[in-house]
Amino acid sequence: MARKWVSFPPIMSVSLAVVTQRLHFQQIIINIICIVIYNVLYKVTIVLSLFSIQVNRE
Repeated sequence: MARKWVSFPPIMSVSLAVVTQRLHFQQIIINIICIVIYNVLYKVTIVLSLFSIQVNRE
């Protein structure tokens, strides 16, 4: 799982560069949605991992 999270952001930045060059409105919206979903998932995994560490300590 960790490898997927690490390899994901570069793909996002590349797609952002492509979108800004083409300036297609739909692609920009899709890209923003993808980034928002990615950020939410990333925060959730951090919270879950911190929670599991606390549970393991107890």
